[in-house]
Amino acid sequence: MRKTVFDSRETICRTSKELRAARHNLCKRLDRGGNPSGITALYTEAVDRYFRTAVQESSAGSVLFGRKEDFAFIAVGGYGRKELCMESDIDLLILFDRKVPREARRLAEETIYPLWDLGLDPGYSFRTLQECMSLASNDYEVLTSLMDARFLCGDSKLYLALKERFEKKILCKKGVDYVRWFRKCSIPGGEAPGGSGNLMEPDLKSGPGGLRDYHALLWCSRALFPVRDPRDLEFSGILSEREYNELLDSVGFLLNVRNLLHRLSGRRNDKLHFNMQARIASLLGYQDSAGISAVERFLGDLHAVMASVRAVFQSFTLAYLKENTGPGERAIVCDPPEGVSMEGGCLRFISAAFIPRRPMLLLEICGYSAVSGRPLSVEARRLVREFLCLVDNGFRNDPAAGKKFLEILMHPYASDALEQMMETGLLAALIPEFGDVQYRVQFDAYHMFPVGRHLIETLRMLGSPADGNHLLMLTIYSEIDDPLPLLLAALFHDLGKVGPDHAVLGVDIVRRVLDRIGCADGTTEDVLFLVRRHLLLAKTATRRDLGDEKVVVQCACALQSIDRLKMLYLLTWADSAATGSRAWNPWKAALVEELFFKVLHILERGELAGGGAERVIEQTRDEVKKRSGSVFQPAEQDATFEIMPPRYLLTVKAPDICRHLELHRRLRTSGTGKGRKKVVMDAYREPLDDTWQVVFAAEDRAGLFADLAGVLTLNDVDVLSASAYTWGDGTALDIFRTGRLPDALDQDKTWRRVNRDLEKVVSGQLVLSRKIAEKRSGLLAGLADVPPRPPRVVVDNGQSDFFTIVEVFADDKPGILFDLADMLFRLNLDIRLAKIATHADQIADIFYVCDIEGGKVEEPDRIRRITDGILQRLGAGKPNKREDTIIPRSSVFHITRRRRYRRRPRRRGDIDYDNDYDNDNER
Repeated sequence: MRKTVFDSRETICRTSKELRAARHNLCKRLDRGGNPSGITALYTEAVDRYFRTAVQESSAGSVLFGRKEDFAFIAVGGYGRKELCMESDIDLLILFDRKVPREARRLAEETIYPLWDLGLDPGYSFRTLQECMSLASNDYEVLTSLMDARFLCGDSKLYLALKERFEKKILCKKGVDYVRWFRKCSIPGGEAPGGSGNLMEPDLKSGPGGLRDYHALLWCSRALFPVRDPRDLEFSGILSEREYNELLDSVGFLLNVRNLLHRLSGRRNDKLHFNMQARIASLLGYQDSAGISAVERFLGDLHAVMASVRAVFQSFTLAYLKENTGPGERAIVCDPPEGVSMEGGCLRFISAAFIPRRPMLLLEICGYSAVSGRPLSVEARRLVREFLCLVDNGFRNDPAAGKKFLEILMHPYASDALEQMMETGLLAALIPEFGDVQYRVQFDAYHMFPVGRHLIETLRMLGSPADGNHLLMLTIYSEIDDPLPLLLAALFHDLGKVGPDHAVLGVDIVRRVLDRIGCADGTTEDVLFLVRRHLLLAKTATRRDLGDEKVVVQCACALQSIDRLKMLYLLTWADSAATGSRAWNPWKAALVEELFFKVLHILERGELAGGGAERVIEQTRDEVKKRSGSVFQPAEQDATFEIMPPRYLLTVKAPDICRHLELHRRLRTSGTGKGRKKVVMDAYREPLDDTWQVVFAAEDRAGLFADLAGVLTLNDVDVLSASAYTWGDGTALDIFRTGRLPDALDQDKTWRRVNRDLEKVVSGQLVLSRKIAEKRSGLLAGLADVPPRPPRVVVDNGQSDFFTIVEVFADDKPGILFDLADMLFRLNLDIRLAKIATHADQIADIFYVCDIEGGKVEEPDRIRRITDGILQRLGAGKPNKREDTIIPRSSVFHITRRRRYRRRPRRRGDIDYDNDYDNDNER
């Protein structure tokens, strides 16, 4: 008896409720945590059951079955591959033989529309057999979707006819063309290192090593070989049994993570953002252990899995998808070692039987790859992985192995060879200490790559000056007599990241490695020095006053030799540049370069301390007189020089001083009484490092620096550094170096807003703390949820003869510079210099301060109050019981005004030549 529409709806409604219940049970299982394996298959089966029942029970289906009109429901896309995650699209092809009947739309309404009521996202299309063939022949995206086609219900003969025609008329004829098209425009992951798959927020689907690499492997295999199911990758010899099983495990892990990501997001999502990582790690059962957090363990495993998938796909690409497999442009400089040959532009073992008899061949083939630039073939990579058991303690301690490894480092394509060694596991087998950190990640937004990838990229950067884009680096590199210590340090400088204080811990670890591979004593000492001090130049340049002679002298004392300075400078550049643009930008490059040349000057001349300051001041005065002689009379110049503090003349360049003279005159001649301006500003762009310099001249008063920083924050101006000077006539000159402006099209508009807001602050019309709080509440809602870290405050009186240095390390947030400057003002401290460093989600803000009398802060009790006050302002400290030490905001304009500059005898002080600048590590 024909089913009525009412009966059909009732049955399909009951079936959809069963699917809802199945989804609910699977979601509860995901929420409980543990091993989510199999959920993808279970969910796919539940959806399959729904369609089979719904089609069978639908009234439109009964009509079509009764008229014997052939049709079939076919799953395509991820549904066809049985990879349905909880929020995945459900893609269907409803196939008919000759034409699409009128009942087709009602069939879709009865069977597919109920899924929308469940909150699912089904997509469908009606096609005839001929239409499928025509579209697949002309549209490779349609061809791709049909390769994943899977029969659900209906007429199986119609589905088999589709598959047969598709394989004979489309794949057999257009398979090669399809692969050529795919290679040009659709290969995921790319070949360039540093893609999105290496970021700390990996894309589980489209990033390198993501699911798309696996899909691409399937699609191209089906186009070129008789591959129908994934298992055929092994049966057809494309992958070995071990490779296939590892690939299957990796894909399963990615699908588990993606399922949890969908569940936590409540939507289709493939980007593993920070705010999901810790929760997913917990649900997967990861726990903190041995100083490594659960989320870092999870991310380490995730990157290992994605690296494995990426390596399999790249091997497949190398073997079957390369357009040109000939010799190319790289000339062969020597013959390959015995037992190795070159075929199709790749290196291969002549016979696998040679390897057990001569295990050193594993290193020799990689060594020849480093010489010639030719990659290992797929079969060679497979054999290297299969014979890793030969790399035992005897192999690692063999002097020949150490010698061969050192030779690899010195060859022109060393980084490419080492990358292949890392991907095959040979590098970790040869140097287990490298394997310990290879997939180690730091759970923050600054360290963008796993440690192993970062170390390889650091070494690669040292080979990049030859491309002509880094002429200074190329010049310095060419002046190094023996680059081997630098190359070893590049590859090993982060081996200490198995624990805290990685630069110190790394020294002992690297020493063991160097002893094992047979490095000479001199080389070893240089490498250990570079590992121990690899953060010295970057931290000194970004956290210390480079105009302070003591800073440069102590840095020179730590380095001692010009060769070590040059190697450390190159390592600093390569290390930072390999991390990404956030770690190395024109501003940081200019600071490190300035420090490099200042230290180089001292080491070349042997001047560890001297009377060069007076000479610099005199030269600056002479240059300013020449430049400003047409604007300022000599008497006016001399009078102005008398009120300039020595530190100002030592650290500010003559062209900038000339602009400041104009600004000073504008302030002093801006009027009298109420009409006189209380602050004037000048902003101009520095083209060399793409930054801005904005200078404020004002009548000196307490809290001025905090107000200026607050106004810049209010207008989204990113402060990189700041210096504060007070001239003898009471004029405060605050100089800010800022980054790119938020309004790139109308930059003057930004400075007009800054000037307007500053006038409102000075006149009392604008309360900065309230305005910034409002801005912060709006911005925080849109910020990525990054892992919080407790703030840290360090008060240092040893690094500067004249100032107390306050270092603050904390999570970045809108307005934090204003918070810190305002807190220091409330603690009766005067900011003379600020070095502002932001590493993605972390700040390292350094303030050179003195008390109101102009002296250093050395009393232990007051130092404690400074630390407690800052931590309290950052929300990490207990309320300070001694509130009388903090000036209330309401009394700002009632305190006694004091000049920030008092003329006093210049002190040089004793220099601590053994002082260690690198006494704390990067976060």
